[in-house]
Order: sequence, then C-alpha cells, then structure tokens
Amino acid sequence: MNYQVIVKLLSYDYKSAAEKIGFTVAGILIALWINRCDEGLKRRNLEEKSLKELYSALNSDHKDIKETLKQVEIDIYAVTRVQQFLKKEVPPFDSLRYFIPHSFAYSFHLANTAAYETLKSRGLDLISNDSLRLKIAELYDVTYDYQKKTDDMDNLNFINYVAPVRVKYFIKNPVTRMLNSIDYQSVTSDTTVLTAMDVQYELYYRTREKYRSLDRAVMGVQRQIEAELKHF
Repeated sequence: MNYQVIVKLLSYDYKSAAEKIGFTVAGILIALWINRCDEGLKRRNLEEKSLKELYSALNSDHKDIKETLKQVEIDIYAVTRVQQFLKKEVPPFDSLRYFIPHSFAYSFHLANTAAYETLKSRGLDLISNDSLRLKIAELYDVTYDYQKKTDDMDNLNFINYVAPVRVKYFIKNPVTRMLNSIDYQSVTSDTTVLTAMDVQYELYYRTREKYRSLDRAVMGVQRQIEAELKHF
C-alpha cells in the first residue's frame, strides 16, 4: 500500500466523521418520528371530526324519530275512533272529520347517512375504538337497512289496501284542504273501509314499535360516541 495513503488513513479523524454520521442519522430518525407524530395527530383530529359529524347526524335522526313517534300516537288514537264508528259502536260525531285524515297517514325513515358515507370514504378503520366502529357499521348497514325494507313493505300495504279507500271516499278539497262531504252511509256499508282501517291500525302499531327500537339503537351509538369524544 502506498505510504502516503497509509499516512492519510492513520491521520483521518474517524471520531469526528462518526459524530457527523451519528448526527445525520439522528436527524433523520427525529424527522421521521416528528412526521409520524404529525400524521398521527392529523389522523386523530380527523377521527374526532368524523365522530362529531356522526353525532350531529344521529341527533338529527333522533329528532325525526321522536317526531314520528309523537305523531303516530295521535294517528293510533284517531284510527281507533274511526274504527269504533265503522263498527257502529258510536254514531257519527263532530271530530270524526278531524280523525279521518289522521287515519290515512304513513311514515318512513329517511336516515341522514351523509356523515357515514364520508367516514367510509375516509376508511372505517379511522375509528380506533373497535367496539364503537362495529356499532356504527351495524346501525347504518344493518339496522337502518332493515328499517328501510320494512318501511317499504308497510308503504306497499298502505298503497294496496288503504290508499284506494281514501281516494274513493275521503278526498280533500284542493282549495280549502278540508275533506269533502262524506257519505257516511256508503262508508259504513262498504266493508273494505273497515278492512283498510284495520290494516292501518296494524301499520301504525308496527311503526311505533319499530321506531321505538330504532330510537334505542340510535341513542346507544350516540352515548358511545359521547364517551369516545371525551378521550380527545
């Protein structure tokens, strides 16, 4: 080996070079760690945002469900009073014209799914709590889906058995929005009217039970989201 090369190798400041390499590696590792922390913080913030969006959407659904439950109680009472009249248990009475319109309503739940769709586009695994993530998916993909299918079935029964009776005997004046004169004699003698009211009573009753169950499911997920948000 060349003498000058040997001298240079022996005189090289290896300690200083090692320190420089060490500082460089440490700097890279620190930068990577900071980047990971930053990404983790961004992900955590996005998770919090998603949970708040879901909570707001569920709160809207909860209010809608409560309004439906409040209205269906009125409808159940109304259709019961109309049934009593049709069965000739009571004579025609003044408030019958008020109860009849409430006997021909129908309900369906239009879930606010925008926040959930946004979460899915971000990735469901954004929700770090496994239990909460499963509950959210179950509510939107199973419970809400089942609710929609049963609503569709009930509305089909309404169209087939109830709506024709309403069109035949109970048409509202387009100007006053009040019922036109009712031929009570024809109404009580047509058995399809009572059948329609029996169907509608069952639909109202089922709606009440479905929406009570749905409300419990929504509130359950809301409570879990509230608990999770306390960790942020």
